[in-house]
Amino acid sequence: MGEPNKTSLSHPLHVDFLPHEALGLRGALGLCATPGRTDLDAYDGPWRRDLDGDLDRLIGFFHADVLVTLLERGRYVRDEFARLAVGDIALRAQSRGLRTEWVPMPEGGVPVDIEPLQSLVELLLHDMRDGRVVITHCRDGLGRSGLVACCCLVALGASPREALETVRTIRPGAVDDAAHRQSLRSFDARWRRRLLARAQPSDISDIFSVDAGLRPSTQPPRPSEPWRKSAPGSVPLSLAGAATIRFVGMVEKAARAGVRAAPLRPGDTFHVAPAHTLSVGRSPENDITIGDSRLSRYHCLLAFSPALEPDLLVVDLDSRHGTWMGGRELVTARWELGSELTLARSFRFRFESIG
Repeated sequence: MGEPNKTSLSHPLHVDFLPHEALGLRGALGLCATPGRTDLDAYDGPWRRDLDGDLDRLIGFFHADVLVTLLERGRYVRDEFARLAVGDIALRAQSRGLRTEWVPMPEGGVPVDIEPLQSLVELLLHDMRDGRVVITHCRDGLGRSGLVACCCLVALGASPREALETVRTIRPGAVDDAAHRQSLRSFDARWRRRLLARAQPSDISDIFSVDAGLRPSTQPPRPSEPWRKSAPGSVPLSLAGAATIRFVGMVEKAARAGVRAAPLRPGDTFHVAPAHTLSVGRSPENDITIGDSRLSRYHCLLAFSPALEPDLLVVDLDSRHGTWMGGRELVTARWELGSELTLARSFRFRFESIG
């Protein structure tokens, strides 16, 4: 005898909301699985939900104002609307007074197009600033919905890692696909470049909660306050009190051998805020990622505690090809201002400045 169907009565539609302190806006952003989902071959057992009942619950229980659908209609792989039996979800939602937005995204394995993602994030931030409750859904409410939630947090100032941690706290297993994580990093880099391109010089300090004299702001910390790290390829900025490191380029021997430091380019700058750390390695989970096999997945860690030492602390994470300074391989060492650090005898970084 087969497993019984899960319905809207046996499993009422559940929405996970981003913490208000992380969002910092009047409205709210929630993530859920597809309302009305019918999926008899689902990995977690057969689903046969009621679309009308789920939509009524979104409005009556969760006070939703906007429903964002991220399913795709055959553009990438298949028609998810037909597969989940929710072809008229937008019409039924609109008949109840919900505003609907449809931004099709690939389910997994394919990077998301950044342009429509950026436009969606701008729209949702505007909605939430006006106090609206926004609900995003994909099939399971994990991958694409989690990506949109992470991008909203990044747009508000969080680093990609901080955004992932926040979303996974409320929605375990979210953004588990490597292509979606790559899309998050691409969004982060493009959003910051766009932010700086639009800002006037006098506005730059406001972006980082620092006034025009580069003194710490007297305003209460905002959700944007914690991020103090640049993304590969972003425009270098000075942050008050932060240690600045610069990617110098390749060691000559490695360059002749054809080793590349993608996606880094000589001159890319990164910042380590006081009492913060920066991780470097091959894995995309790092703060600085270099996609080359010479680097270990998690190669080294940089820590900055100016109250204790004016130097950066470098910790090699048992990397395969080592972390080098002054021609010597290190386990832990102090990185002095103006000196260079070399990873895997190939990738050169210089400790440029503080503040």
